[in-house]
Amino acid sequence: MSLRTQILVLLVVLVAAGVALTGGTLVTWFRTDLNNEIEATARTLREELVAKGTAVALNAALASEAAIEGTDFVFLTEILSSTVTNDPEIAYAFIANKTGRIAVHSDPAKAGSNAEGGLQKEALAKNKTISGAAQINGQPGLEVAAPVNVGGFPWGTLHLGIQLKALNQAIETATVATRARVVRGTTAVGIAALVVLVAVLVVGVFLSKRTTRPLGVLLAGIAKIRAGSLEHVVRLGGSREFVALGMAVNELSNELRVRTKKVQQNVTKLHEALSGLKTATRQREEFLANVSHELRTPLNAILAVPHHLVEDFQQGPVLHCKKCDNYFQTDRAEASGTQLCPDCKVPVATEIRLLFVGNANDHVHFIQRLKTSTATMRTIVRSLVDFSRLGGQGAQLQRKKVDVRTLIDTVRGAIVDLAKPADIRTYFPKLVLPLVLDVDDTMLSQILLNLLGNAVKFTPAGGAVSFEVEPKVDQGRKVVEFRVTDTGVGLEKNQLEAVFKDFYQVDSGHTRAKGGTGLGLSIAKRMVELHGGRIWADSAGLNQGTTFAFRLPAEAGGSTASGS
Repeated sequence: MSLRTQILVLLVVLVAAGVALTGGTLVTWFRTDLNNEIEATARTLREELVAKGTAVALNAALASEAAIEGTDFVFLTEILSSTVTNDPEIAYAFIANKTGRIAVHSDPAKAGSNAEGGLQKEALAKNKTISGAAQINGQPGLEVAAPVNVGGFPWGTLHLGIQLKALNQAIETATVATRARVVRGTTAVGIAALVVLVAVLVVGVFLSKRTTRPLGVLLAGIAKIRAGSLEHVVRLGGSREFVALGMAVNELSNELRVRTKKVQQNVTKLHEALSGLKTATRQREEFLANVSHELRTPLNAILAVPHHLVEDFQQGPVLHCKKCDNYFQTDRAEASGTQLCPDCKVPVATEIRLLFVGNANDHVHFIQRLKTSTATMRTIVRSLVDFSRLGGQGAQLQRKKVDVRTLIDTVRGAIVDLAKPADIRTYFPKLVLPLVLDVDDTMLSQILLNLLGNAVKFTPAGGAVSFEVEPKVDQGRKVVEFRVTDTGVGLEKNQLEAVFKDFYQVDSGHTRAKGGTGLGLSIAKRMVELHGGRIWADSAGLNQGTTFAFRLPAEAGGSTASGS
């Protein structure tokens, strides 16, 4: 066997071994990565299902507390039935008391039976939402139990049964797709390896004494690529065949590099999307918890106050003069017809009528509580309706000529009444000349009330809130700038734009203590932009006060969106 033949055989063996090792490593890596992707997808889907079930159970439990306190089990049944009807993945829902007896079930036939499993004890013991495996219609499923507190004390638990059919189908679909990608990737690697091997055989026929050097370069390049240096470029000289082989290896390396980069980019985008989804979910949960808290307080008053009002009216005897048609009471227990009317001096008759026996001051207090509670609920509902309407395509301006002085007089009384009990000073501008704008006066009033109300709410006692209006020129156009400045809690720089986002709360605990839905600034921003204006916030930092300002075009159809 000649030296050339020996070199050719050795070359073929070495290249075949290198290609096989490289291809095997790539295939193994590809399969491992895709299997990990399947597991990650299944784990993510399961976590999302648990998070969804937990959120639904928590919201249903909060919605049920007031109904349980009022023993309105018909309303409870409607809550559970709508929870099951609105989500096909939820198989059943029921509420069990602390003893385990089912008080209300989405299937009324099952009410009164005992709950099975140990989730209830764990949920009551830890006072938090617990999830665990369950059998639903003979199939593996998931059950979520959330504690239900009435009057601040544990009453029982709310249970949701969640079917895993949709989850299993999603995992099966992802698995089939991933396996198909493995087959395609393995085939591509096999074809690439076959192409490289054929090219080496063609080149080997025309080997010369100079074949050993380009062969070494080629083997070294393949080794680097196999080690992960996908940026490495193989440079071969000599015959055209070696040059072509080097180009083929470089193309394969480049393709692997491009695919790897795309995979990394897709993974990065997926992480960003998941992060955004988690943030949005957290903000929605905080928003729903805040709204449910705000609604529950006035609802409790509305449910409790009528009882105190009604019990102060009783049936009792009164004296009735038929001549003058006057009614009066007497402490003397005389028979009918024996007592005379003090005005007409004729006998009076005894009648049984509904009498008020309570304390008038208490009734004024109770009625004031009803008035305050209904006003609070009306404000919350109006904020939710405005938020929904402004978020869609149905919001339209009802423009008309409005003197800003009239709007100032309208909002001044409401803000002064709000600030006076809190010992907060208010300053409003005194406009001598008319300042007329073509705007929707209802929206502009609400913008001012939202900004001024927030300023009063977050300003401590002894502080001050000032309101200024000033005509200006912005980008060559006439505008009117409104400014509300307070001496309250202030904002950090990273919060100056975020406060206008939907569901955003600077401090959920602080907002919960102050009350409100947290939608005021978001609604104000949408109303300003609907007028073609812009709104912004400025603050020197925490506890340094805040200024909220917005500009509106002085003429209808103008825009200040790009103004300074």
